Amino acid sequence: MAKNTPDRDAVAAVIATNLVAPAGVLLLDWSIPVLFGVFVAEVGVVFALALVKIPFAAKRSRTVPDQSRVTGLLHRLRGSVSMPGPIPPVYPRNLPPLVGGAVIGSVLYLFVFALFGYVAAGGVTDGEAAALTLGALTVFLFRSGEELLEYFVRGGYRDHSAQSAFAQPFTSLLGVGSLLVVAVFVDAAGVGADRGAVVLALLVGGKLLLDLWGLRIEADEDRHGVLARMFGSTETAVEPAPIEEPEDDPRVRRQPSRRVAVSDAVARGLWYAVTSPVVFVAFVGGGYTALARGVPAAVAVAALLVMPFAAARAAARYLTYGAVEYRCYDGLLVVHSPLLGAGQQRLRRGVVEGVDLDRDLVDRLFDTHTLDLDAEGPDTTPEVGLPDPDVDPDNDVNEDRPRTLPHVADPDVIVDALGVAWILERDG
Repeated sequence: MAKNTPDRDAVAAVIATNLVAPAGVLLLDWSIPVLFGVFVAEVGVVFALALVKIPFAAKRSRTVPDQSRVTGLLHRLRGSVSMPGPIPPVYPRNLPPLVGGAVIGSVLYLFVFALFGYVAAGGVTDGEAAALTLGALTVFLFRSGEELLEYFVRGGYRDHSAQSAFAQPFTSLLGVGSLLVVAVFVDAAGVGADRGAVVLALLVGGKLLLDLWGLRIEADEDRHGVLARMFGSTETAVEPAPIEEPEDDPRVRRQPSRRVAVSDAVARGLWYAVTSPVVFVAFVGGGYTALARGVPAAVAVAALLVMPFAAARAAARYLTYGAVEYRCYDGLLVVHSPLLGAGQQRLRRGVVEGVDLDRDLVDRLFDTHTLDLDAEGPDTTPEVGLPDPDVDPDNDVNEDRPRTLPHVADPDVIVDALGVAWILERDG
């Protein structure tokens, strides 16, 4: 395939789905509400498929990881969770884009669906409902068949990041929403006997151009506009750089106790729920419910609002610090995740400047220690603005930086194996 040329199967699927509407109007005498409904259904299918695709995207986003206690930790995770059979692996780092895409896309889709509700406010006959169901099913078969074949069977997930997988449906939601708004005004204004033909030409022609333009910019590896910087493409997404690990067996292996790791994750999740801006959301929701339903209902609503955020924070904490193994080689520490099958962090003995042992509440409960290894690391200040598509954010993943090893049962063993016991004695 030529450079910057969209995939032929994708183009064929787009043309086929865009022929459904005019074929229905010409051959089945579809009304304007049915026409709107089919377009709204197609947007819904594309949006749903994008959410299905995001967890499996193998490449990393170019977005600079922020310093938050949830998205920052998850974005920096390397490796994946294996799935049964032919299903590709799932990448936990794609969880924040999945949630964000679901929220943003749902808001936009509700707006698009509201436009259909306005057009069909007079009701839909049984015949129109049957035509709408047939059109939506046809669009679903065309779209899902091409998307699933290209992404899962042909391995397209290997070329995508979570953001690039969501780029096309996002632009489709915006574009189709704008087209439907214009079509609503045209339909409401009326253009005589040709009103249906004008709406048909506007929707079909505009939608086809939008879809083909979307495929074109997705295939353009040289684009550097706002959308490219926001979402990236299969060409600009980052191939994950692995954490370098020696091939020899480590001198020491240590893993946090699962009971301690789970307790730590739960505690961090609850603490996040009461110390982050999430508590304001719970306060507003609970306060409104208290006025309408009473205090017990308010408490339940506040808890329901907080729980997803607390669970996300707990999962990020557990995957980053709980489900790991500390591997000590000759002068090198590697934090490895057996669950994700990849190294997460590394630190060389020669750059360690300080060693400290701390104890938080979980440490005191389970008689463990948190080991802090201080080192002068690279500048991690987040960049302001959209990321530069020419800069690889993974180019410093193997650089030394301070490391924290929470809830270690025998920190002295790790300190001795790494060869920095004298620093602990000096600082102590």
